[in-house]
Amino acid sequence: MDDRPDARTTEPAGACQLCGTPVPSVALAWMLESTARGAAWTCPACARANLRAIESKLDQEYW
Repeated sequence: MDDRPDARTTEPAGACQLCGTPVPSVALAWMLESTARGAAWTCPACARANLRAIESKLDQEYW
């Protein structure tokens, strides 16, 4: 059994990795990236501003 917390059921904590905006208790439209250091959140405004960089990291199968 996996004892890690589920990101869908735990309350988000932290801030946007780019601008520092605090993550709200309901993080609708926020991006969550799992990194070696833990969760990295990106707010909707930063995600829109950096969309091309985000898309360039997707695997070729998505295109």
